[in-house]
Amino acid sequence: MANVMSNFVGSLVQFTVFASALFSLLSMRKSVIERCEAPLGDLGTLFIAIGQTITEVFATMAKLFFFHAIFTWLTFSIMDLQFGILMSLVSGFFSVVPLFNPLAIVLPVMFIFLHDRLVAFGVCAALQFAVSSSVDGAIYADVHEADPTLTAMSLLLGFSTFGLNGVFLGPILIAIPIIVTRRYSQLAGTLPQLINKVAH
Repeated sequence: MANVMSNFVGSLVQFTVFASALFSLLSMRKSVIERCEAPLGDLGTLFIAIGQTITEVFATMAKLFFFHAIFTWLTFSIMDLQFGILMSLVSGFFSVVPLFNPLAIVLPVMFIFLHDRLVAFGVCAALQFAVSSSVDGAIYADVHEADPTLTAMSLLLGFSTFGLNGVFLGPILIAIPIIVTRRYSQLAGTLPQLINKVAH
């Protein structure tokens, strides 16, 4: 009984600390990274770019999940197939966690239900391929500091290296060297102008 009580009190304390920290961070007018910008100068803009990339990666993951889930659910609903909600969740999950292409799971299940209507299956498969291939690239392009192909590859490599955490770490780790290189080249481009101003 005492062990259960101590676990409960510990969990309550952790939740209170988490909730108060979350509330204070969300109620700030400026983010923590923006507060560091002024004293850090050019390094501050680097931190801001990395923070924006992290936000873009999370937004990209959410967009991928919801797009694949809703599109799969719509396809199953229009064709009046069973397991529409289950397949939409599976499709959304595998669009974010790149173990399989979501179509490699959705299309065989769709074929099981539409094996007697091959024309309908062909139309659904073509629609799934066309929409998925065009929309995924557009969603990956939302990560501005990295190429869409690099972002897609970083998802796969991040997952294979770091597991489920790598889905988020992969795109961030790919974007950081690109951000640093771009900021360095911008600084190197403005350096001769600064030297000329000081000299004259």
